[in-house]
Amino acid sequence: MDYEARKRVIWKEVLQSMQSLFNAPRHLQPDNMKEGRAAYLEALFEAVNSQLSNDMQEEDFTYYCKQISKDMIQSTTIRTWYMPNDLRKCALKHGQIWIGKQAHLASYENPTKPKDTNVDKSNPEAMGWTLEGIAQHKENLRQAIENNELQGTLAQSFRQILDSAESKILARQETPY
Repeated sequence: MDYEARKRVIWKEVLQSMQSLFNAPRHLQPDNMKEGRAAYLEALFEAVNSQLSNDMQEEDFTYYCKQISKDMIQSTTIRTWYMPNDLRKCALKHGQIWIGKQAHLASYENPTKPKDTNVDKSNPEAMGWTLEGIAQHKENLRQAIENNELQGTLAQSFRQILDSAESKILARQETPY
């Protein structure tokens, strides 16, 4: 959708319903404030337009503009036009919903390969562990504990993992079959 098409949809679905249901703010009500009204409506348009993806098709864009309008009508407590920041937050919420749906649909089109779950855990070398790597990890763990970056059961769990991998590698070196 181009900029003008987005502007038409936002005007029709969000701003016209707001104008028909609610009063303009007091400082914009006199007839001589047409420039002020235009600037305020432009700010409202930008609040919506900036938060909805440019990748939306026209039917999606129209649907989410209708949803924004419904949400804003339901959440408005005063009978004046929306505040640009409130409208921006609502548009952001609906824009994120659309992005989440697109990501969900994309996961069906391009599924990730399942990880190989048949890894032999009794052979740490097959999983990338080496005695040198374990020694380096132990040194990093010791430093993290001394600097109070790791404490308690988490540090103990890491230490047990390293000890287990080291003992399995040493046991395999003694009995290679």
